[in-house]
Amino acid sequence: MNSVGQMDVEQWVDHPNITAIIWAGVPGQENGNALTDVLYGKVNPSGRLPYTVAKKLSDYPALAVDGGHNDKIPINYSEKLLVDYRHFDAKNITPRFEFGLGLSYTTFAYSALKVTKSIQPPVGTPAKNWVAGLTASGDGVSTQAWLHSKLATVSFTLKNTGSVAGTEIPQLYLSYPASAGEPPRVLRGFENVVLKAGESKTVSLTITPLMVSIWDSAGQGWKRPAGSFGFNIGSSSRNIKLTATATVV
Repeated sequence: MNSVGQMDVEQWVDHPNITAIIWAGVPGQENGNALTDVLYGKVNPSGRLPYTVAKKLSDYPALAVDGGHNDKIPINYSEKLLVDYRHFDAKNITPRFEFGLGLSYTTFAYSALKVTKSIQPPVGTPAKNWVAGLTASGDGVSTQAWLHSKLATVSFTLKNTGSVAGTEIPQLYLSYPASAGEPPRVLRGFENVVLKAGESKTVSLTITPLMVSIWDSAGQGWKRPAGSFGFNIGSSSRNIKLTATATVV
């Protein structure tokens, strides 16, 4: 399939003559060579879907509507934070193909998830307020250095359990405390890990203050929600392999 985005595949996806789908996006002039390399195993694919493919159009939280040749098309952002996979998770809708999905000619095993807090907390007056659970008022710019300092490290072991080399893209989804009002899971990191057959590696992902913050409109600054966070490691938004719960400060 060559497509710039989601498509409705329900009319044929379960047909007995359809045994697999290669979603190639818009590959350009090397389309034929690339597809042949994947089909015959010269290249072990490692791509991931950057969006959710629904079973029916009404499952999506928002759709582009033709304004009938009008110059202006009204767009109401009623979905708010529930964009793509966040909407499907919050509404418990089963997609055809979930965000982050990708297949391989080998298999991978996940184990030994660990969340380690940094021994050096964020520094500076706004950061101290943030650590205390207060709004870092007047510091709304997301490029502030303290917002990108190391707060914690999420590490786990990834092993290629198949017979050929391959690349896995493990993804980190955070579950915020209920009081934060966030979607059930939010993507906060991923890694590209190349493994030979039988090889294992320790994968580490850094958690920063910005990753675990919510925007306080009244206080005009970033705020740390009170409570514990869920750390979910998976191969897609719907295939979570490892979970852990921890506070971040």
